[in-house]
Formats: sequence, C-alpha cells, structure tokens
Amino acid sequence: GGYPNKSRQEQQLALCTQWGADAIILGTVDPHAYEHNLKSWVGNTPVFATVNQLDLDEEQSTLLKGEVGVDWYWMGYEAGKYLAERHPKGSGKTNIALLLGPRTRGGTKPVTTGFYEAIKNSDIHIVDSFWADNDKELQRNLVQRVIDMGNIDYIVGSAVAIEAAISELRSADKAHDIGLVSVYLSHGVYRGLLRNKVLFAPTD
Repeated sequence: GGYPNKSRQEQQLALCTQWGADAIILGTVDPHAYEHNLKSWVGNTPVFATVNQLDLDEEQSTLLKGEVGVDWYWMGYEAGKYLAERHPKGSGKTNIALLLGPRTRGGTKPVTTGFYEAIKNSDIHIVDSFWADNDKELQRNLVQRVIDMGNIDYIVGSAVAIEAAISELRSADKAHDIGLVSVYLSHGVYRGLLRNKVLFAPTD
C-alpha cells in the first residue's frame, strides 16, 4: 500500500492473522507504527522485521522474533562517505540534490542523518532536498525538477528515484553531467551499476 498507507498495512496484518499465518515478515511503513499495539493486529503470531526498524514497547516486543537488515543510518553514511572521499574539503564545491523518499517514513530519517554525518568535512553541498513517496511517477517528477535546476553535479536518492533518473537523464542528454548515487540496492540500480549508469549503492 505504500508508506503513507498505515491503515492498509494494519488491514494486511489482520488478514495474515485471520487466515492463520505461522509467522509474519513485516517491512513496517513507520518504525513507531506498532509500538504500543502490534498485538491487537497480529495476536500471538511471531513477527520478523525486515528493511525498516520496528520499535516496540516491552509488552509488544515479545512478538518480535528477529530482525533482518543493516541499520539505515549506515546505508546513508556509506553513500555519503563515497561522495566525501571523491570531493574532500578544499577540492571545490560539489552540488547535490537529495531525493531520499518520504520525509518521515521508512528509513528516511536515519539515512539522512548518516549521510549528513559522512559529508560534514567534505566539499559536498546539498542544494535542495525533495520528498515524496517511493512511487515511480512522483520520483520522476522530482528528478525532472532537479534536472531543470541546472546546477546539480549528483543526485543522491532512493532506488526508485535513481531508477527514474537513469532514463530521465538519458532523455535530457545529461547522463554525463549528473552522477547518480543510490542509498540502497534494487534490481534496477544493480543493472545501472553494471552499465556504469549508477556510480555507487550500498546494500543491506
């Protein structure tokens, strides 16, 4: 249902429980979405958190049986470190635009924190940050806005944004002017890495 649709995910959890799932693998739409009420959606069904951190109070945490994935902070940090090493302090100001996804959902906040931490002693300059759900059309619109700005050296973004940027940069004949850095890996980003359309992506 996408990151803005918390109620849709709640319904999905309830459905899994109703048909008798032995366990639920949950990529939560928000780390705090089920902090005090996971039990009311899943009963006693064991839950495994994937992709995004799942923060639970003491009572709910008995349901959480495992977590898979690296902390999003380090994903953002690795992307920032890559750029900081390419453009250390004194090398000349390098402009980037951030398209990291929904402003307060999923792993966006820790990704942003990690990225900022990694670039703080470099010549990387964030010109603007644009926020939208990880929807192809929404991200494509943001990529077009960034291209129109005319002063951007790199786009750093979610895999959805970077996949959209590959084709948009090609259409605008800007593929050699703007570098692409993703904050996580997808099939499309991986193909982009192999074809030298994407410069860097960490993987959890």
